[in-house]
Amino acid sequence: MELRNQKGINIITLSVAIIILVLITSVLVYNSKDGVRIRNLKDLYNDVESLDNKIASYYIEHGDIPKLYIYNNIDFLNNANYEEINPNDGEDYYVIDLAKLQGVTLNYGKDYSKIDHESEADEFTDLYIINEVSHTIYYPRGVNVQGKRYYTYGEEWKKVDINIIPIETAEQFAKIGSNEDVTVNGIDHKFTSDGTYVLKNDIDLSSICYKVDETTDNDKSWTPLCGNEENAFTGKIYGNGHEIRGLYINTVAQNQGLFGFNSGIIQDITIEGTVISTNSYIGGIVGKNNNNGKLIKCESKIFITGLDKVGGIVGYNYGSIEQCKNFLRIESTTENVGETGGITGVNHNGNILKSYNEGNVVGKSTCIGGIVGDNKGIVHLCINKAKVSSNREAIGGILGIQSQNNEAKTVNCYNIGEITGQTKTGGVIGAFESGQILNCYSIGKVIGTNNVKSVIGYKADYSTIVRNNFFLETLPTTDENATSKTMEEMKSQAIVDLLNQGQPDQPWSMDTKGINDGYPVLKWQLEELK
Repeated sequence: MELRNQKGINIITLSVAIIILVLITSVLVYNSKDGVRIRNLKDLYNDVESLDNKIASYYIEHGDIPKLYIYNNIDFLNNANYEEINPNDGEDYYVIDLAKLQGVTLNYGKDYSKIDHESEADEFTDLYIINEVSHTIYYPRGVNVQGKRYYTYGEEWKKVDINIIPIETAEQFAKIGSNEDVTVNGIDHKFTSDGTYVLKNDIDLSSICYKVDETTDNDKSWTPLCGNEENAFTGKIYGNGHEIRGLYINTVAQNQGLFGFNSGIIQDITIEGTVISTNSYIGGIVGKNNNNGKLIKCESKIFITGLDKVGGIVGYNYGSIEQCKNFLRIESTTENVGETGGITGVNHNGNILKSYNEGNVVGKSTCIGGIVGDNKGIVHLCINKAKVSSNREAIGGILGIQSQNNEAKTVNCYNIGEITGQTKTGGVIGAFESGQILNCYSIGKVIGTNNVKSVIGYKADYSTIVRNNFFLETLPTTDENATSKTMEEMKSQAIVDLLNQGQPDQPWSMDTKGINDGYPVLKWQLEELK
């Protein structure tokens, strides 16, 4: 079988099989002396199958084929019978960029970067190439079996139903989850809540949602996609690093964000704009992230104001948030329990991994944190670099409070932001009521009046485990639940070794790139700079 697209449009099944075809449909009679050549053909088939699978995975993540260099040496097509070439091919062929396909091992085909470009031109047939439109894989040199040369084509081209939907405009984006039929580049698609979508470019929403006079009656507020529990988003959106600009919400409603409810995958998107609500469950990207929901490599550049359960990425999280970042101010307006964080307001049995906050988190209430307001799940490998402030209790650099779950953990996190509260205020956590706090440090100043500590503001006497946490000894506050270190010690290999102690993955590193003024960093930060 073969995957068909139209020129300039990538449309694929959710399973995204880039299936090439049967190499030989006729029966060949082999004798012993043909064994080597038969194995050669089998090796070719295995190569194409391996590339097929890797390219399918690459396409579903990036919305494009891994193309390296346009391929003009296509005489092999001209010398073959036309019916043996995919009739759905477009005019452009590309050398496959093997460097983008991790873990692929081939029997044939040279890496383009290793070819001697001054040598004989026939070296340029010893490559795997792909057609941009049909996504068919070819090996121009081919393999000889019983006097006949086989490439990667067969006699029959079967078509596959396809349904990855490209998004190019704000109007198209606003239809996600509407269950409406929408025409994109001449192709009709059903914009369901379980579809798979790929952003093809940056999207500007300012023609759809915008400020008129800063009143909820007159402002043109964005309506969150999949804004009710029954129609939660369960599909996939791949942003390919594109930005969605101009998000504007001014409302009295709850469950606000780019999406209302998510149970699918939202990946590699940056959102810019303003979100204002006088209600609860307010996030830059999602109001509520449900059990199966995943946000991966998403960035929020949104000024956010909500009543409570407010977060830069998600208002209330039951699912997974990985490698996400918030850059702008988050504010809760309630004077009761605010549950507000740079990444999420509440992490309820969810997971937050390798995430980062650089936006000030401000409240008038309890439970305000640089990463999470109220943690009942796992927070791992996270960083806060911003100010966190409220005139109430349970205010912390990473968490406001960790409560109500003995399985909750905060591990391998650090804070460098200034933390201000009235009571139960700490550099890592304000109020620690259950679970574990392990291998964390804070060098941020902590300000308050009672139960104010450099790492843990207040620790309950039950169901808590504290181990291997550190703070800078020059801070005006002390902490009997952590160990003080001088600045010289905090910037040494010795502290990195202590933080890594007992951890096979050794997540901490010296600051070899100068990104944290010499204080220990997490290895994922350095990997991002490669």
